[in-house]
Amino acid sequence: MKIAVVSEFFYPHSGGQEQRLLEILEYVAKQGHKVDVYTIKYDVRLADSESYNGINIIRIVENRDYSSGGGLKSRSLKTIIQYSLKVALRLDANSYDKVIFSQFPIFHMLLTCFTKSKKILDFVEYRHGRFWEFLFGLEMKCADQVVCISDVVKEKALKICDGKKLLVIPSSIKIKKFYSGEPKHFIFIGRMEQHKHPEMAIETVLQYNAEHNQKYVLHLIGDGSMLEFLRKKYNYKNIIFHGFVTEEKKIRLLADSIALIFPSEREGLPVSVIEAMAADVPTLTTRYANNGTYYFVNDKGVGVVAEPDIISLTAALHELLENRIQYVDMCKLHKKNFSAESAARKFIEI
Repeated sequence: MKIAVVSEFFYPHSGGQEQRLLEILEYVAKQGHKVDVYTIKYDVRLADSESYNGINIIRIVENRDYSSGGGLKSRSLKTIIQYSLKVALRLDANSYDKVIFSQFPIFHMLLTCFTKSKKILDFVEYRHGRFWEFLFGLEMKCADQVVCISDVVKEKALKICDGKKLLVIPSSIKIKKFYSGEPKHFIFIGRMEQHKHPEMAIETVLQYNAEHNQKYVLHLIGDGSMLEFLRKKYNYKNIIFHGFVTEEKKIRLLADSIALIFPSEREGLPVSVIEAMAADVPTLTTRYANNGTYYFVNDKGVGVVAEPDIISLTAALHELLENRIQYVDMCKLHKKNFSAESAARKFIEI
């Protein structure tokens, strides 16, 4: 089977969804399927094309300033259009059995919707509001199948899409890579961007330490536009910024974590939460309408949900620590259902 993947970012880009997609496609390629990924060359040091673990990566447009990290609105519209049109030409020139489209930047799917191959939209995040629902609705009309990253995302997508098109393939990881160590610190994993609210994770740990006379350390993993600002503002011994780290270091730091503190405002089902679950680490997250993490944590019982303010987060962190064993047990119960191999088989079967 010949499969094309159209994703604005891909390996070695370090986002959670790029890592998820990479691990799924590695398994697909190992099964003997041809996999071509069409992406954007966001770093001039990257090759125009390369093969990685059986996946052909083709970077068909170059723009080192493609995104400043502020979301879709920060993307270069010119680059998006160039990328979309070049992808359309490549899809027409090759007879793919399936084309998997990442959810963003949206126009890449709208401008290639006439391709004859089966079109699969990988839908990872729902955003409320007429503007987003209009764009997502157009994108879904172009798709033959819409893969939602969680049951909650699917439920919300029913507002704008025929339910017959919708299928759930949960966020996934290579579970066997992760292990449980000695819980001794807290961790935040994610880009240092405004909607992720890393500052709330920091303030929560500082407040908890002050209230309970503790010296807990918070490790923050991830790059982003806020990183240097946060480093200067929170120059404390127990607040450690790592920036980008290797996969091995991330796994090691996660293994020794008491809890993942993840107060993000906008998520589908982030890989970091699944990784924490695989390491038997509960999650503390926030009750934002667009934060799919809070629905997942509530449903699976793998952590605690708080209102998005420091007082509530600090109280919720205390609750998590008091009842941590039961949340760890729920992590152990559910983690087996989120393997990359299982997700890959489902994508192949579509």
